[in-house]
Parts: sequence; structure tokens; C-alpha cells
Amino acid sequence: MKTVGFKFIAAALTDLIMLAACLVGGCLNRLLFIPAVFFAAIYIIIDRRYLRCPNCGSFTNIDRLLYAKNHIYHCHGCGERITVE
Repeated sequence: MKTVGFKFIAAALTDLIMLAACLVGGCLNRLLFIPAVFFAAIYIIIDRRYLRCPNCGSFTNIDRLLYAKNHIYHCHGCGERITVE
């Protein structure tokens, strides 16, 4: 059975936290908007490549993947179970 790696979920969450910090800090110092663009690009790359249903390839929200870590969760596209290791 195909799985989604938890390391990609953790990397995506870290990027989102850093993006939020840079956006908030960018209100005080405009130079922090530059790393915010970088973190947004990294999150988009991780989301497009690794945070998909391993069975059919449809997009899945990061909060649903976090839920699938400890619970049974089925894909909305194909109906197969998504497992996170």
C-alpha cells in the first residue's frame, strides 16, 4: 500500500509557520517579504509533489493528512484509504 511520508507533512507545516512569521514581520520591515516569497514557493513545491493521495494523485489538504496520521481517512477522489507513515 502506498503511503504519504510524515516528513513531507512536517516540512510543509514548518514552511507555513515560517511564511506566517515572515508575513507578520514584513509589516514591520519590508525586507522580510523576500523570504516570505521563498517559503511560499517551497510550500507550493512540496504540496504539488508530495501531499497528494498516493493512490489517485488528487489533492488533499494538509489538515486532512494530519488527521490521517492517527485516524482512518479515505480519499474524496478514489475512496481508498490514505495512510501516513
